[in-house]
Amino acid sequence: MDDVLTPEGFARSWLPRLDGLDWRLLVLLPSLAETLDRSRARDKRVMEHHIRAQHAAVSGWPADRVIDTSGQDAAESVHLLEARLRGG
Repeated sequence: MDDVLTPEGFARSWLPRLDGLDWRLLVLLPSLAETLDRSRARDKRVMEHHIRAQHAAVSGWPADRVIDTSGQDAAESVHLLEARLRGG
């Protein structure tokens, strides 16, 4: 659960590889403020302007594919993901 995947990148890189498969895509996307806070807490340093640009690019996903994980830890995010996949 740690990658930046834009709609265009998915269409170019992943969609052709998924041809013929039954697949579902959900995007875990906390708020920009939460994303910046999480980044500051990591050992790996990423320039803030990169984070802002990546967040904006990923924000292009349709709302029905996005799960806001603001305020959630990894386990809680997985729980939200599983619930959405079950239709909850």
